[in-house]
Amino acid sequence: MYLSRFSHIIGVHGDREQYTVVESVSAAGNSIPPLVIMKEVIILKRWFAELPLELDNLLVGTSDSGYSNNTLFFQWLQHWEHFTGISRRGKYRILLLDGYDSHLTYSALKFCEQQNVVVVLLPPHTSHFLQPLDVSVFQQWKHHHSQVLDQNVRQGVSPLDKNSFFACLNEIRERTLTERVIKAGFRKCGFFPFQPRVVLEQLVVNGEIFDEIEAEQSGEQRREQQPTYTPHSSPPLAINEPWSSPNTFMKLLKQADTIQQLLRSSVEPPEPAQRSQVRQNVTKFMTTVKVKDIVSESLTDYVWGSSITQSKAERRKD
Repeated sequence: MYLSRFSHIIGVHGDREQYTVVESVSAAGNSIPPLVIMKEVIILKRWFAELPLELDNLLVGTSDSGYSNNTLFFQWLQHWEHFTGISRRGKYRILLLDGYDSHLTYSALKFCEQQNVVVVLLPPHTSHFLQPLDVSVFQQWKHHHSQVLDQNVRQGVSPLDKNSFFACLNEIRERTLTERVIKAGFRKCGFFPFQPRVVLEQLVVNGEIFDEIEAEQSGEQRREQQPTYTPHSSPPLAINEPWSSPNTFMKLLKQADTIQQLLRSSVEPPEPAQRSQVRQNVTKFMTTVKVKDIVSESLTDYVWGSSITQSKAERRKD
C-alpha cells in the first residue's frame, strides 16, 4: 500500500520562490525519491552541484504555476511504478490518492490498470484523518525544514536559494521519513493494520458508532442462530420538505418524527439498549433546542413590542 501527496509547499525568504515536493510512502515504512516541482522555464545543472548521492534518482519538473499538472503527474506515476516495482510482493499494488484533477486523467488510470495498480481515491474533506502524510509526516516535514532553515540563517547562508535547498533536501527527508513516523501515519488512519474503528471514532461523539457496529454484529450472530423474521412495516413517511437544516423547533420536531417513523418501519430496527440511549439523547437535544427557540421568540417579541411602544410615544410628543 502506497500513498502519494504534495508533502509541503516551501516558501523561500526574499524573492518568495516556492517548490512543490511530492512524496510517496508505503505502509511498510519505506519511501521513494521525491518529485520537486519548480516555477521555472528551464532547469540549470548548477542547482544540483551539492546534491547528495542519496538523491541521485530525484525527479525534478517545472510548471507555469509551480504545482503539479497532468504531464508531471504521469511522469511521476512512471517514476513511482519503477521504484515500487523493485520491492513489490504479489501481483497488485494499492495507490492511495486524493481527488486532485491530474490524478483522474485517462492516461494515468489506464497506466495503473496496465501495471496492476489499484487506485483508491480518498473522499473529499477527509485528509485530516484519512491521509497518512497529513496525519503524521507533514508536521515532521515542516518542523525539520524550519530547523534546517534556522541553522542556515544562523550560519549566514540566508536566503535559502536553489543550491542550498537541494543540498539540504536529503537531510530534511532523512529526519522526517523514518520508519516509525511513516508507519504511525498508516496506523492512525486505520489502514495498516486495518482498523476502521480508529477512523470511525473521529466521526461521531462519545463513540456512538461503536455501539451501532457492535449491535449490528451481535444482531447478525443472533440471526444466524434463529430463523429470519421480517415484521410487517408501514410504508415510509413521504417527506414533502427537503432535508435542510431546521431553523425552528417545529421544523426540527417534524424531521424527528419522520426519522422515528422511518426507523420503526425498517426491517432491522435498532437494539433496545441502543434505542433507549438514542431516545434519551434526542430528548435532551430537543429540549435544549426548544428552550433556545422559546427564548429567541420571547426576545423577538420583547424587542418588537418595545419598538412599537417607543414609536407610539414619539407620535404622542409630536
